[in-house]
Amino acid sequence: MTPTTADVDRADGDAATLHIADAVFAIRVDPRYALAAEDDPAYDAFLRPGAPPAASPGASIMPVRLGALDPARWRAQRPASAPSFDTGSAWHCHRTEDGNWFFVLPQQRADVEAPPLWCARVDDAPDGPVTLDVGPRLVLPSAGDDDPRPRLRPALRYPLDQLLMMRRLAARGGAIVHAAGLAWPTDDGDRFGIACLGVSGAGKSTLSRLLIEGGLPGDGVTMLSDDRLILAPAPSNGALRVHGTPWPGEGRIASHAAGHLGALFFLEQADEHRLVPLDAGAALARLLPVVCLPWFDAGATQAALDACGAWLARVPCYALRFRRDVGVAALLRDWRATAAGA
Repeated sequence: MTPTTADVDRADGDAATLHIADAVFAIRVDPRYALAAEDDPAYDAFLRPGAPPAASPGASIMPVRLGALDPARWRAQRPASAPSFDTGSAWHCHRTEDGNWFFVLPQQRADVEAPPLWCARVDDAPDGPVTLDVGPRLVLPSAGDDDPRPRLRPALRYPLDQLLMMRRLAARGGAIVHAAGLAWPTDDGDRFGIACLGVSGAGKSTLSRLLIEGGLPGDGVTMLSDDRLILAPAPSNGALRVHGTPWPGEGRIASHAAGHLGALFFLEQADEHRLVPLDAGAALARLLPVVCLPWFDAGATQAALDACGAWLARVPCYALRFRRDVGVAALLRDWRATAAGA
C-alpha cells in the first residue's frame, strides 16, 4: 500500500522552505519519498531546500506535511458532500466535520472516483498545519541509484499557495492584488515601493516592459512583479508594505523583494502620460475588482474587504494614464523624486 502523510513520522524526511512575504511554509516530506526539484523558475527566489532557520524574525512558520495519496484510500475517504465552494473549472473545497478545510485539485472533473492531482487538509487557523497529498500523476520515478526513493512534485505552488496566503493575509489586514510593482532603494537600507493595479488586459505586463525599456530598473530599483503583489502591514510596526510574489504575468517577473508601500496607481491606457489624484471613494471602486478575495471563506473575505478600506486611508492613490511608450518611465521617475523630497 502506498504510504500517506498520516502513516509516517516525518522527522527524517526531506525538507524545503517556501517564503512568501512574511509567511514561511516549512515543508517536510514523507521520508519514503524524495522531494523533486521545482521546475517553475518563478519560484527560484522563494523556495529553498532545508528547514527554515530556527529564528525567522517577523515570520510565521506554517508546517506542511507532504506525502503521496493512496488511490484506494481516496475512493473511501473522498468527501461525500458537495463542495462548499467550487470554481467550476479547477479546484474546489469542502468544510470538514471538525471545522477545517479540504481543498482538491481534480485530475479529471468528470471522474470524481479518479485520484486528484492533489488534496490538502488545512487547519482553520490561518497559520495552522497543512497536510498535502499528491496523486499518482505527481509521483515521479527515482532520480538515480544514489537515492532509490520515488520523488514527489512540490505541489505547494499555484493555486494552493495562493489560497493559503489569501486566508492568512486577510487575518492580518493584507491581501493579494492584481498589480505590477517596483521599488526604489532608500537611505535606511529599505525600499520604497509602488503598486500599479489593473484587471486583466489593463496593461500590467505592458507597463512593466515599458519601464524596463525606459531604464527605470537599475541603480537599485527593482521590479517586483508584472501581475500579482502582496500588500500587507509589517508584523513589527504595522506599516504597509508591498511584496513581490511567485505568481508572474507574461513578463515572468517574480522578485522576493519588498518595500514600504508609497502609493497605489490604477492603470488607464491613454494617449498621454499623466497622474490624476483619486479620493478614497474613487480609489475603492477601482481597488475592489483587482483584489484576490477568498470567496470560499466568508469571514476572511470580509476581513480582506475591511483591509482595503484601511489601506486607502493611509496611502495616496492615483490614476496612472499612460500610452505605449517609454515616457511612462520618466513620469514615475519624476514622481518618485518629488515624493522623496516631500
